[in-house]
Amino acid sequence: MATVFSRALGALVLGVGCTLFAGCASVRPANDLFAGTQDGDASITRYQGRFSARYVQGDTQQSAVGSFLWRERGADVQLELMSPLGQTLAIVSQNPQGATLELPNQPPRRAAEVDTLMQDALGFSLPVSGLRDWLRARPAPATPARVARDAQSRPETIEQNGWTVHYVAWSDDGDNSAANARVRRLDLDRPQGASGTPGPLSVRLVLDQ
Repeated sequence: MATVFSRALGALVLGVGCTLFAGCASVRPANDLFAGTQDGDASITRYQGRFSARYVQGDTQQSAVGSFLWRERGADVQLELMSPLGQTLAIVSQNPQGATLELPNQPPRRAAEVDTLMQDALGFSLPVSGLRDWLRARPAPATPARVARDAQSRPETIEQNGWTVHYVAWSDDGDNSAANARVRRLDLDRPQGASGTPGPLSVRLVLDQ
């Protein structure tokens, strides 16, 4: 399944016809956590932007690029990964009942943790659990973290759960104090772990809204 996803996304980046790959079909969520909600719903935290990822699958360096839509309300999170041409290639959902990953023309895959689910199915995993807080420019509360701050007390880096989060750019609106700062771009790096653990992974997220 990881190969199908990577080949389909690579084909789209290069402009190869989607008829060659089953993965070029868009995913329609079987269980949309936000069905019936409006874009302006104040109860939903929403991030939209672009991503790029570099990771190792087997002995081969792989890369993926596209756009993403992150929606969050309470304990519910849903992340859509889309190709540069707009097809939804993967939908990751997490709530207190567990995690679900949906891919084109495949039955939903379920597991207790979303990070493991993505790694097993796609070959790389976005740290969804940590991103809930890192996107808000703060460390996750449940585990130890090392934070370096800039002159305005905004985080420059957060080291937590095996990841280093680099805060590269901030939104120009507002006073950009630590309390009001909005992330514009963050880069995430996970080094090679011990034998049997996932390989190195670098992810760039640029938030458009």
